[in-house]
Amino acid sequence: MTYKLNMMAVALSCSLAAFSAPALAVDVVDGFTLDSGSFGTGFGVHSDGTQTGPTLNAHVNIDGSAVTFGSTGGLTMTGGGEATVYPDGGVIDDLTVDFAKSWNKITFSFDGEEDGIFTLLVNGASLFDGCSLCTLDSSGQNKFILTGSGINSLAFTFDPGILTAKQFRVDGVTDAVPEPATWGLMILGIGVAGAAMRRRQRQRIRYHLA
Repeated sequence: MTYKLNMMAVALSCSLAAFSAPALAVDVVDGFTLDSGSFGTGFGVHSDGTQTGPTLNAHVNIDGSAVTFGSTGGLTMTGGGEATVYPDGGVIDDLTVDFAKSWNKITFSFDGEEDGIFTLLVNGASLFDGCSLCTLDSSGQNKFILTGSGINSLAFTFDPGILTAKQFRVDGVTDAVPEPATWGLMILGIGVAGAAMRRRQRQRIRYHLA
């Protein structure tokens, strides 16, 4: 009896904890949702090689589609593996990320020496400004998840500037374009189907004429 009462008390305390725990905050702008926390799914954005300049070239590891990083202050990136973006001296005050394809989920992480805030402009129109999650903690990694239909460009501003931008991952492509080989197979298939239909039509005409 005592065991059953103890189990009931544990279950009740867990239920109360679940109800009393604060809900994880998210910010939503024009259908795009910004969330924070751990992540690990999606396709990694990888460096195209060691680079320094106002723009850096990278690619989505799964399909090779292009990703471009840019900043008015200049950037640098080491070659090979997951793309990690550094300032070309000083800090990164602004960062643009442009994707050749549109995605439904993009994750990213920022690190800096000081606590700060950032704003995010999605697809040049949807602005996360002063959002509750647009904060950066200097004591650890700051991981974010952006979801929404057809994400193809991001523009960040940081106050103060950051030291690294990394762990960019994408998922849920919305405008997959067939490769040339795929187009060739599709055209060949249509041609074969058309030839078969014409052959059957000629056979039916000969049958009726006979």
